[in-house]
Amino acid sequence: MLIATAALTYAVVANRDLYVGLMSGTSLDGIDAVLVCFDRDDTIDVVRSEYTAFDKSTRSLLARLLAAPLPDSALASQVEDRLSSLYAQAVLRLVDDLPRDQIKAVGCHGQTILHDPDAQPPFSWQIGDGKSIARQTGLVVVDDFRSADMRCGGQGAPLAPAFHEFLLRCET
Repeated sequence: MLIATAALTYAVVANRDLYVGLMSGTSLDGIDAVLVCFDRDDTIDVVRSEYTAFDKSTRSLLARLLAAPLPDSALASQVEDRLSSLYAQAVLRLVDDLPRDQIKAVGCHGQTILHDPDAQPPFSWQIGDGKSIARQTGLVVVDDFRSADMRCGGQGAPLAPAFHEFLLRCET
């Protein structure tokens, strides 16, 4: 059955550009990873997805980091290293049987530690080291989405509106 599934997946993605998206959120439950194709006819094909639950230790470290009024930078660094490895492992499981040259990029939002777009100046801090994920996977990684959006006057959630507009657009 596994061979048939891998063959079917490869037939679906043959000669197509693939992208990986990673997300972990405030629920602290784990990492969602998705492999998609964006087609020229404005469709998105979800090729496969995977969920990786955080172990108890990782959840505990994240909760401790998030509970502090001002997060401890040494603890944040430790958790970031762990998360980066977990993100990389999720990517590698997701694309294990696929040609790496088809994977054009991995988008990693990171784990939000602090976020206040209304502060003066606005700030946001996500952990998850894109360079480390790239080194561990051998793939291009795009990260730190919020900071760039906030420097341009946004609220730090630049992907949701663009993605929703793309996905839900109605041609009249």
